[in-house]
Formats: sequence, C-alpha cells, structure tokens
Amino acid sequence: MSLAACVTNTRDSAAWMSDDAGGAQSFAANGLARIAGIGVDVEGEFTNKIRNPRGEGGTVGTIGSGGAMPVNWSIALAMSGCATSFAGSGVENGQPYTDIRIAGTLSGASPFILAMEVQNNAAAVPGQVWGADVGVRLLSGTTTGLASFILRIIDTPTFNTVAASSSILPTSAYAQFFAKGNVVAAGATAVHPRLYINSLNNGAVIDATIRIYAPKLMQLAAMASYMPAYPILPVIGAPADSTRSADTLSCTDFSWFAQAGLDSGASELVAIRLSHNGDQASRCLFEYSDGTTENYIRGVINAADHVELSIKTDGVLQATAVLTSSISAAKQAFGFGWSAVGGYVTNGSETVSFGPVTLPALTQKKIGNGFSAPTLNDVVRQVQACALLTDAQAASWAASV
Repeated sequence: MSLAACVTNTRDSAAWMSDDAGGAQSFAANGLARIAGIGVDVEGEFTNKIRNPRGEGGTVGTIGSGGAMPVNWSIALAMSGCATSFAGSGVENGQPYTDIRIAGTLSGASPFILAMEVQNNAAAVPGQVWGADVGVRLLSGTTTGLASFILRIIDTPTFNTVAASSSILPTSAYAQFFAKGNVVAAGATAVHPRLYINSLNNGAVIDATIRIYAPKLMQLAAMASYMPAYPILPVIGAPADSTRSADTLSCTDFSWFAQAGLDSGASELVAIRLSHNGDQASRCLFEYSDGTTENYIRGVINAADHVELSIKTDGVLQATAVLTSSISAAKQAFGFGWSAVGGYVTNGSETVSFGPVTLPALTQKKIGNGFSAPTLNDVVRQVQACALLTDAQAASWAASV
C-alpha cells in the first residue's frame, strides 16, 4: 500500500517543526504529516495570543524620528539617553525575526521594556497558568553596558509579574527564553508579554542590535503542562491570534488489518524521540478503536510517565498492563502484543503481561493520538503493525532500536 493509503494527516492549520539542525520547517494544512529527519511530530492544539510574532508593519528607523514599531508592538519604557530603532524583519533558519537596536550613552540606569502585544489582548483570570517564549540572539554590537535580559509575563491591571525567565545576556548564538506562571493577583483581567533589558551604570555606552524570533504567549492547563517551542504564526500580512490545530494521523484504509489476520491478534512496535516528561498528562502512542470510547486497544504514556497497554470491549476494561520503569526524555522503543489468550507491553528490559481477554471489534487506527486519548506532543520515529510476536521477540526489537 502507498504511504498516503496507510496514513493521512488532518490538521486545519499550517504548522511548524524543528529538524535535527535546529531549523524550523513549515507544513501546509492537512495533507502529509509533519515529517522531518527526526520522525513525525504529532502535537495538539495551541493558540498564540501574540498577534504579530513576525514583527510585521514596522518602519525601519529611529523611533520618534521616522521609524515605527511593528503592529501591536511598542516601547513600554525607553532606556534613558539611548535611541531605539526598528532595524527590520525577515526569516532566518525558517523562523521569522524582528530586529531592535538600542544605542547611545546611558543618562540613568533605567531598563528598556519592549511590549510585543497590547495589555488586554490575552484575557485571563486568577488561577490560570500562562506561558511565554521567545528566541533571541545578539545580531551586532555588544552587550557592554547591559546587565540582564529577561522575558516576563505581566498581569493587567495590577502589573504583577506572573512569570519570568532566567536572566541571560544574549550572544551571537540563538537562545530561547521561557517563562511560565500562575495568575495570582486578585482582580487580574489579562496578561501580556514584555522583554526587559536592564542597564548598568549611568554613562555607559550602549550599542546592541537584538534579533527577536517568533514570540509566543499561551494559556496552559497546568504548571507542568507541555509548551511547544516551535513558532505559531498567523497568515502573513494578517496579524491575529493564531491557532496551531492538532495533528490527527489515521489510516484511510483499514482493510489490511483483517486481511492480514491481525483482528485475532497483533503486535505494535513503536519507537519515539521524547523531548519532555513530567507534564502529568496521558499521551497516546497509538490507538485502534471503533470510533467510540467503548471499544479500543490503546498504547499510552500515562500521567505518571509509565507506558501502558489497555484494552476495552463493549465498555468493559479487559486489561491494563503498565511498565514500572518511568520514561525519560530520550530515544526509546516499546513493543505491545495482544490476542484472546493474553498479551504484554515491553521496553526491552522490562515486560509486563496479562491473561485472557475478549478482543473488541475495530474499524480504525490512529497514531500519536486517539479518539478520546490526548495527543503525544512529540516525535514518532517508527511505528509497525505486524503479526503477533512473542514477548521475547518484541523485547529484542525494543532493545535494539
């Protein structure tokens, strides 16, 4: 069968993916899955509340003397004695960027604060968790005279700091700054992202051009929740909140399953490249189902970071086999097997088995997500469906991949 017949991807928006070289590749809506040299990235839905992450609509020049900041961007506080310039925007290594220059002689010790979105675009209430990130590097000049560089999430209208990144002065190498925090101030109605560049002493000479890449601001389910590092962008020329829709990988033709006799017993071999753990959310590796929650065979990384296989038939849970060892952020592989007489899950060094079950009737397969199972939010390197292997055979495969 062709790849297109085996698996298709439904995603209602364009999306991005980082390759092994760190470059960002863009993929059109729907069509083939997001496959780069590291595998296929299967991720959920995320919305960026920074409407102009490309830095569009600015006028190159010194602010106040003909130059203008990009749409929805502004200088919340200028560095005393220094001029601020919008130095252009473009795309580098697949990521859009905006260049900001600060130059002059300090006449005080005030910070420079860059607002990348207005104060009321991201509505928020106490108890919510918000995250932000931005890529930066020193394009030209020097950080002499600068003390720190911090990404902050500020609430509105009390201007409390919801979260702040680590403080690192940018170099010529690309770096990404992350901030994640809980809205705690009573009466908070919104959050907004700010870049703080702190200065040193009065009289210091400043000349630094900072390249700012594709900033994001998004609401998260919890402090431990996964936050994607890739860009989430609106349509070019149309700044707006942008949603990166979920990937849904499924088989367009399921006839092979019964034709190969897999409906009476099968194995699933899955190799992944895991970039994060500890997010306290279940993540689906694969799922066979009838399109409901009543009948399925499902392999997941559960909320406790253990790999498990579960089988449900006509609403009755038949078996759950869970590995005791926790996953780690690394390349790893797992083997699953099932039939009416029992089955197993293995990672190559540990195998957990279960006894007789009643197998469900199945009509579809999904990879990296399920009919009602959360998305993997990571990279699948290999996935194989095959005739039932012994647990020793599956363990040997998992240990060798």
